[in-house]
Amino acid sequence: MDPAGLALESFDIIGRYRESYGKNSNIDTSGDYLGTKFEDVRGLREALMERKDVFTYNFIVKIAEYGKGRKLNRKDHEIVKVIALRAKDYDYAFMNILGEILTSDLMLNR
Repeated sequence: MDPAGLALESFDIIGRYRESYGKNSNIDTSGDYLGTKFEDVRGLREALMERKDVFTYNFIVKIAEYGKGRKLNRKDHEIVKVIALRAKDYDYAFMNILGEILTSDLMLNR
């Protein structure tokens, strides 16, 4: 199962918080992310923050694959590594990461 999906299950389709699907069906939002157990979406956030480097790398891969319209190859992953290392320099700020992706060879040499 998808651990992030389980943690977010407590939100319905329009983002309202819920604790059950109905009278007899409680929602279990607990899970495990890379060996760190969590009980709810707050716990998932803490687990993600403990491994910012892993989360950032995977985030960059997903954005790049979406932008390129294909899976990344070995050369692409080398560029992702560089972008992920740079992200640490500016405390993993989203706009900086996105700027790095958009101006990298990942997007300029599609």
